[in-house]
Formats: sequence, structure tokens, C-alpha cells
Amino acid sequence: MRFIRMLTEGGSRMVGKNRQTINEFLLYTLKLELTNRTRSWDAYGEDVVVLKLWEKQRETLLDGTDRIEVWTPRPWRKFAKVARNERRHNIDRLNAGGATYAVLRRGNGFGDREAWGYESDRPYKLNRTVVDQDGHEYAIEDRSVCVATLSTDCAWCCSNTSVFATHLESLFES
Repeated sequence: MRFIRMLTEGGSRMVGKNRQTINEFLLYTLKLELTNRTRSWDAYGEDVVVLKLWEKQRETLLDGTDRIEVWTPRPWRKFAKVARNERRHNIDRLNAGGATYAVLRRGNGFGDREAWGYESDRPYKLNRTVVDQDGHEYAIEDRSVCVATLSTDCAWCCSNTSVFATHLESLFES
């Protein structure tokens, strides 16, 4: 079963099943593109990138800053050259100021049963990365954003055009 999770003041709770896989959500709901449906970790619009990240790699620092791991140094649990090259390029793009969001996947890797679940209602806008002493790279969250009702709030949703960062900004406004 696939579930989405909703953060509440008291923690998290399951709120229902995802009707689409994460790739279908990115492709058909957000109208983004994947370079390769099997190997891609990220999705693209005209001037925006959405990273698929692991919920269990998200943490809050003592100063209240939320961050999500986007890059792990070697040795890697799984060698995925194409996906890693794509992710490295997107991290560099984020650090250069490119519009970047994250959709959080449940679980902790592809062997985990919960890995099919994801948060479709609350993507996160990212603004830069930091590297810890062990070489793990984290994206700093700018804010979480709510997905509005697509069919009524965004005319582009029903079109076949590609997504621009400004479209996602209006879609994710809370």
C-alpha cells in the first residue's frame, strides 16, 4: 500500500493512499519531465527542478533550521552513475540560485516497503546546500508549500505545456 503522510503539531500521521506513483505525480500532476523514468532521481520544468528525497534523511538542527540530505559521499550503498551525475548537476544548479523543490519519499531506500509512499500535498522549497564534516550534503529548506487544487487554481495544469518556476510558485503558495 502507498501512503502519504501529513505533519501535524504532534508529529506525523498517515492520511491516505497515493493514487499515483511518485513519477506519475511528477509527470502528470505537476507536468514535469524525467530524463529517464527508471534512473532519474529528479524531475524538470522549463526553469525548475524537483528532487525526490528521502523523508528519513530530513532533520531539524538545534537552531530550528530544517535540512534534507541530497548527496552522500562514497562508499555508496547503490552505484547509480546516471542518477548521481544528474543529482550533482541539480545540486550545483540549486547553489547557483535555480528554483528547486523537493518531494519527500517515505522509507529509507528502495528495499524498504514504505519507499513507494511520498508527500504529494507538501513539497519543500530549497534555497542552498551545506556540507557536513563527513561530506554529506544537505539542502536547506526555505519553506514548505501547499499544493493547491490543480484544476481550479492553475490553467496550465490541463495544458500540455511544460512547467515554469513561476507556475510552481503559484501552485505551491500556502
